[in-house]
Amino acid sequence: MPAQEYKINVTADDGDVDAMRSLIDRFKPLAIQEATDQATAAATSAAQAALYDGPKVDTFAELTSVTPEMLAVGEYIRCISGGWVYQREPEVVANPHLNYTGSGGVKLRVLPGVSGTNIMAFGLLGDDSTDDSTACLAALSSGIKDIYVPEGTFFVENVQATVTGLRLHGPGTFRFGVKGVALIGALNTVEGVTFKRATKTTNPSMNYVNHGLMLSGDYCTARDVEAFNCDGPGIIIDNSHFSRLDNVRSHDNIVGVLASASTRSLSLTGCKLIDNNVNAESGADGLLCSRSVTGLYLTDNIITGNGEHGVYFQGQDFMAKGNDVSRNGSDGIKFGSYDDGLYTYPGETLDRWVDGTGYGIRRVIISDNIIRDNGGGDGVYIQPSSREVSISGNHLRNNAITVVYFNYTGGSARLEDQLIFDVSRNRLEGSGADISIACRAGLIIGDNKLDGEIVVSAPNSSTEPWLSATNVKPKILRNEGLSNPGFSRLSLNRSLNAVIKSNDMVDLSVASNCSGARIIDNDITGLTTSLDTARVSEFSDNDVVVVGDIQFNDSAIAYSFPPIFTRNKIVGADYTGSYFVGSSFNANLPQYGDFSHNRIECTSCGRPVKIEGAFCSVVANTLIGDAAADYGFDCYGDDIVISSNILPGMTINLRNDTRNIAIGNKCDGVSGATGTNVAANNT
Repeated sequence: MPAQEYKINVTADDGDVDAMRSLIDRFKPLAIQEATDQATAAATSAAQAALYDGPKVDTFAELTSVTPEMLAVGEYIRCISGGWVYQREPEVVANPHLNYTGSGGVKLRVLPGVSGTNIMAFGLLGDDSTDDSTACLAALSSGIKDIYVPEGTFFVENVQATVTGLRLHGPGTFRFGVKGVALIGALNTVEGVTFKRATKTTNPSMNYVNHGLMLSGDYCTARDVEAFNCDGPGIIIDNSHFSRLDNVRSHDNIVGVLASASTRSLSLTGCKLIDNNVNAESGADGLLCSRSVTGLYLTDNIITGNGEHGVYFQGQDFMAKGNDVSRNGSDGIKFGSYDDGLYTYPGETLDRWVDGTGYGIRRVIISDNIIRDNGGGDGVYIQPSSREVSISGNHLRNNAITVVYFNYTGGSARLEDQLIFDVSRNRLEGSGADISIACRAGLIIGDNKLDGEIVVSAPNSSTEPWLSATNVKPKILRNEGLSNPGFSRLSLNRSLNAVIKSNDMVDLSVASNCSGARIIDNDITGLTTSLDTARVSEFSDNDVVVVGDIQFNDSAIAYSFPPIFTRNKIVGADYTGSYFVGSSFNANLPQYGDFSHNRIECTSCGRPVKIEGAFCSVVANTLIGDAAADYGFDCYGDDIVISSNILPGMTINLRNDTRNIAIGNKCDGVSGATGTNVAANNT
């Protein structure tokens, strides 16, 4: 601290004497601190002078020749070649950093430098050829908590150190032939260090053990680490709770990062797991989380160009947000469930399948990721059983979102709890940009934009009788096309009481194994297959364009019409037969059929609408048919009210049935108004 001068003007006045005393009290601590700093600097200078003038050796190897006579306990000795400083330890110290007493030498403690304790102070040469394994193990096992790895390449082989609370950091590189460095213990941190083989392996087979860096223990961290050319995983996380990888780069390995079944609550942030594509064997993934991993949190990572999957996860509690998962050999993010090789900690209970055996996917959030051009066709692929899954806000290109059912070997009722899916606000563009979900209950597919199709399904009860036969109350809401005004197709299969509302789509199919679907306020611009409307309970406020010489619905199916069919616009310019719309109302239903406020245009059809069944109202509809059309409404049924409809150039035919009423319609007349049928004011 530089000396400072303080001037005080003092006169005979009593007030100035008081001022002087006040200033002395104020500046006394500064004067004491200045004296202390000067004394410390003098002591340091003396120690440095004694060190440089004291005992020294030219090289690390010469430390073995230092005898007790040359260096007293507590004295320092300097290694000139590296500038490292050592202090002699008493003989009673059980675990010195360096111990040469076996050859008549002394016990030494390595003193830290400005950046920590230099690992080369333990005798590593870092010349990329000398085997530094033994010295490296000695350094890592020394108990020193802050070890610096300087620039240079240190050749080591299978160094496994049991250590707690170590910080291993620096710009240096560890090169190895088979295995690199393993730190076994909690609270270890590796920063900035590189782990590599000399060349990229060409091993055509999988290997899960030959790592670059392994962290085995709780609360471990790898930060700004690089691992490449490994004949296995670049990095392994094992037997770990709450560990993290930050800004790690793992590339050109067989596997990028492997998290073993004993991993719990692992986070990866800002990592690059790229080109781990030595082979495309099963498991050659960017990130492989095997068996019963619990808790994986991926944020802002780049996971691209890997041999099989970008991410393969077998476990529960998963979150991926803001990642780029692209151009991997198979699926982008894949979830698998297994019933073997599971790991449990004492007192831990796994969330298993409902029959108590296998291990299902649970509690998944996949949001705001870029998932593109993965070779397997699926950007997100989830195997059974899975539950409580949210897939939202992602951008997919040439990839699909797929959740499947299948009978895992030996299964009985394992998939009964495949439920609660929210697939929303995703953007799927390009080829194969589909959403396909097999679910039992609790499905919402909403606000997505896609070029492909949406498929909703459930298991086939004939081949898998141990499963529920229906997907209960799925909701498909407000989805639309991306490149086109509507997405390509919605296929509803094996579903009960589905709600399909406010979607823009090209095509729609409702399978015969469905029932109770409500289809409301949709734009359907290219219907290519007649709807099985027997499976629909309401069809309202929809705009439908039918393409080709087909009926809007299959009128050959008895009682094939929803009891509510209102405010729709149905256009079919290409249909040339009779009965473009065949409404067969079921007289056994308690609900009165409502066919009202629809506009039906089929300009090549001679008889646009057929009414069958009983107990329905046909009100305020507009029919546009062929100029030569005869019957606008051809009615086969009882207790039908036909009122206030507009049928230019067409008539209403009541056939020979009973208690039908045609009143106030704009048409060319009513035929069959006999018996108990009534017709009035139809002009």
